Amino acid sequence: MIVDDTEFNLLTVSSMIQKNFKIKPDEAQNGQIAIEMYERALNLPCKCQNRVYKLILMDIQMPVMDGFKASERIIDMMKKCRNQDKCQSSNCLTSTLQQDKEVSNSLTDIVALTAYVSDESIKRCLSIGMRKVLSKPVTLKQLNEVMQLYFYRISKDEYRQKQSLAKQNYMQSVKKS
Repeated sequence: MIVDDTEFNLLTVSSMIQKNFKIKPDEAQNGQIAIEMYERALNLPCKCQNRVYKLILMDIQMPVMDGFKASERIIDMMKKCRNQDKCQSSNCLTSTLQQDKEVSNSLTDIVALTAYVSDESIKRCLSIGMRKVLSKPVTLKQLNEVMQLYFYRISKDEYRQKQSLAKQNYMQSVKKS
């Protein structure tokens, strides 16, 4: 899910995800709408992988409800959901999370997107429970890293290996040219 009050930002990030990852993300124009969408997803009969948001890209400064408050509420809902353990199905995300410390084991990871990155805002985002803070405009490289780590949930080591291999392949192709 992408949460941003600016239509241009929603369109830009959504297009990048659709074009490069073949995924159509849901969109919310403010934190309150994001909470409502997340709550609806949690209240489905079974919180299976294709029904719960794995990743939320959250703008910080929005009208109605900002990204800080929305993230706190979503994280609280996530904790309550995990404590209730409503679903015992083996194909549910809550049952199949990886236990590797380098790999996210959250039901949903929240990554902040903000045009105003400061030490204070970064500390606040991380203390709330957001996984990372990206400055706008987000680059494809940043988006790729976030998608690999928090949507596809590969370890940081595996991500670094993939990046290194891609760089080696690129360098070899350049040498052949």
